[in-house]
Amino acid sequence: NGQRFGDGEYVDLLRMVPWVGELNEERRADGLPPVSIRAKSGTMNYAVGLAGMLEPGDGRRFAFAIFVNDQGARAALDAAVDDAAREVNGQTRAWLNQARLLERDLLTHWALAL
Repeated sequence: NGQRFGDGEYVDLLRMVPWVGELNEERRADGLPPVSIRAKSGTMNYAVGLAGMLEPGDGRRFAFAIFVNDQGARAALDAAVDDAAREVNGQTRAWLNQARLLERDLLTHWALAL
């Protein structure tokens, strides 16, 4: 429809990641300015995604998208479970938690390297 949006409007719609305070403590200890990480997540059984903006506090802005999945585990789940009965079980929940830790580790590494 030809609409244009100003710089930052979409970013303002994203939420600050909840653990950014801990990351900024590490950055301060290294003499770095605070970082801003705003993102939107998505979750399915054996699949997670996180996309957003990382701003290291020096005027630069980095877009990122992280997608983590286990195609084999998802295919096995799809073959074994009727769609109507599918819900997150303990094994799937443990996988999702590990994937979220990977997302956090990646963003922390990037933010500390900038």
